[in-house]
Amino acid sequence: MLGTLPSKYLKWVSKNLRARDFEDWAKLADEVLQDPVYKDRLEWEFAENLLTGDYRGNSSTDSSVDDLVEFSQRFGWDNEDKLGWSRIDFSLLGTSKGGRIPRKNDSQSENFESLGENYLMKKKSKVRVEVGEKREVRVERQRMKRGVQTNKLEKKIDVGVDQEQKMKKDTDCVALVDNTFGKLPDHLVIEIFVRVPISDWAQVACVRKHWEYIFRGECLWQSALLRTWPLADQGKQWPGPIPRGLSRRCFTSLYASKNIFALNDEIDEIMGHTYLFLKEQLELAPLPSSGILHGTIIEQFIACGKSRDKAHELASRVWLAVIDNMEENEHTFLLLKQLVRETDVFLPYPYSRPYKIQWKVFEKLLIDFRDCFNRVDYYDILASAKYKFQHIPSSWLGY
Repeated sequence: MLGTLPSKYLKWVSKNLRARDFEDWAKLADEVLQDPVYKDRLEWEFAENLLTGDYRGNSSTDSSVDDLVEFSQRFGWDNEDKLGWSRIDFSLLGTSKGGRIPRKNDSQSENFESLGENYLMKKKSKVRVEVGEKREVRVERQRMKRGVQTNKLEKKIDVGVDQEQKMKKDTDCVALVDNTFGKLPDHLVIEIFVRVPISDWAQVACVRKHWEYIFRGECLWQSALLRTWPLADQGKQWPGPIPRGLSRRCFTSLYASKNIFALNDEIDEIMGHTYLFLKEQLELAPLPSSGILHGTIIEQFIACGKSRDKAHELASRVWLAVIDNMEENEHTFLLLKQLVRETDVFLPYPYSRPYKIQWKVFEKLLIDFRDCFNRVDYYDILASAKYKFQHIPSSWLGY
């Protein structure tokens, strides 16, 4: 499993731990670095550095996407072998358990060290050339300015020409980037997407039909799950009535747990799954009984080893979070009215609905949706609140 470690760390071990009891580790690090299986991890690290910009020079015009396509070809990767790429476990890449990067022909791939040196030399030469070109451009611009100042009419014409050229250049750049992305295979596009902020994913998926297809697939969500929560056990299942689901479901659940509940123990993902389950059930028509939904959530927490008191507490937190995050629309208004008018059925603890959940439903209904009531319904709901809680806050009355 030493093959799962970064090459920089293995090189440090090889260089600095050649004494006493640590010498065996240095020898093992040497073996791993020279192993042909670990060559895949070295190349993949180089590709990741291209994506993060670590190997980019001072030029702002070079495209890391172009570099990625170029080096994948020089490494001899077979980007068309989708089955081969799907079998790779990138967390174990560099070991015999992680799978191998598919290649067209091993003889086509160049030596890794020389490839990196050639790349850096190429970048430096590009920077020198571009510095010279920029100097010439500045001199030319100064000449143009001196000529333009002599005649206002010429200035207007030149400004119009410059704007037209700039617009044409911007259009060409967009077309070039779009064409470059079209050359990338899906597994490299996915590696780029998982580095984009999650808040922008919806917009990215709308750019192309194929990108929408990628976001609907499992490969992107597996990569995102591995990158964001590497310790999440994707193969593990738990008992209970609420299933775990596939990678997309797991990622969404962990994201909801982190941003809504802010928990750090193993219950994180279960809380997220329970939140999504309740939210989806409340969006159905007709609505299932809230008592059945609450009982299902309680059974899930108890099946996962929680005590009755803890299950009651966690179920209450899930209900409150779902109610807090409801959209203010007609469906929510009708849903809250239905929850208020449901007949109270006696159920043993912890299956009975908590007091604070009922309070939250009335509060959201009488404050956020007060203007949606007709006169009869408003006083009907207000009478129900008075019957349940005796003392009600003045905000419910509109003061």
